[in-house]
Amino acid sequence: MSSNANENSEIDNNNNNNETEQILKTSSSSVNIVSNQNVKQPQQQQQQIYKVPLTPSKSKTSQNQSQQQQPQQPQQQQPQQPQQQQQQQQQQQSTTPLLQSQSILQSIPQTITSTLQQQQQVKKEEQKQKLIQQTHINSLIQSGPPQLSPPALFGTIEPLLYRTNSLYPANFPFIKLLGLKTVVQLSPEVPIKAVSSFFQENNINLIHLGLKSWKVDISWKPLTDELIKECLEIVLNYDYYPLMITCTSGVHQTGVLVGCLRRLQNWNLTSILVEYKAFSGQSNTRYVNEQFIELFDVDLVTFPNKLPTWFIEQQKMLEEELEEFENSSFTNNNSNENSVSNSTDKLSISTELSNQNNENNNNNNNSNNNSNSNSVNSSSNSVLNNTTTTTTNTPNK
Repeated sequence: MSSNANENSEIDNNNNNNETEQILKTSSSSVNIVSNQNVKQPQQQQQQIYKVPLTPSKSKTSQNQSQQQQPQQPQQQQPQQPQQQQQQQQQQQSTTPLLQSQSILQSIPQTITSTLQQQQQVKKEEQKQKLIQQTHINSLIQSGPPQLSPPALFGTIEPLLYRTNSLYPANFPFIKLLGLKTVVQLSPEVPIKAVSSFFQENNINLIHLGLKSWKVDISWKPLTDELIKECLEIVLNYDYYPLMITCTSGVHQTGVLVGCLRRLQNWNLTSILVEYKAFSGQSNTRYVNEQFIELFDVDLVTFPNKLPTWFIEQQKMLEEELEEFENSSFTNNNSNENSVSNSTDKLSISTELSNQNNENNNNNNNSNNNSNSNSVNSSSNSVLNNTTTTTTNTPNK
């Protein structure tokens, strides 16, 4: 019975050894390297065990006695200890890759499930956004185009430069589309709370210059020159664009400012007044405003460093026109000089010809006079001869 039990135990051990060999074969090369390193360690330990330090002895007899006194059993037990350690380490090494592989296999489905969940969440968010966009588009289609109501006297002066009268909440959707950066108010009235809150919500800078204009002034001017100068310097600075100029009426202060701007652009006075009257109408026109536009000193305005593009292009066009006019006037002067020289040459030639003709006529006249004098002389001689004959004949009778 004991022999059969031993045989069965040996068979089980062989089967376990075969399973461990198969697992070791399937493991990676890195595990083999680690096992080789771990196998070397017990050999080193075995060498350290057999290396017994030798103490200095006084005599040979003491050494022999110590060798005789040492028992023989430990010498047989010492080489068995490293073998047991090797077996334990091999078992540990065989189990560690299995544990690692099991942990990796357990982690793979977790990562796969997490990625799938993330993808599903992203798809759900995209679907939500698409639904929101579609609902917004459908609502816009059903409601139709937005109802925009611009102010009554809204107008564009130049690109990104606008003019208008006082604003109201009904005008806010239209004003939003302009994307304004600054608003200059020339009238002294403070805007209503709705307008000021609208400017704050849309980050629009309000410059209220109208408070400076209403100073005590005895002169006839409706506005001060300083106000128009300061406002024109703001208008010509591109850092404030897009810009809009407002006043309560949208006619008088803004009309004067726009007229002075047209003076800077070298517009004709008649065209400036036509634009002023187009916004003011016949009933709201003021002769004082027209006179102020005509007499405003344009040299007071100092140009900023960053001018708008439309003003720069207009100045270049004016310079080109002046150069063309100067060149044309120069060519006309040259042509006039040439024509004058040609006319003088022609006159000199004609005078010479006339002089020659006069000389010829004089010569002819002289010849005629000589012939006439000869004829007269001949006639006088004939008359004298006749008289002499008559005188000679009378005494004979």
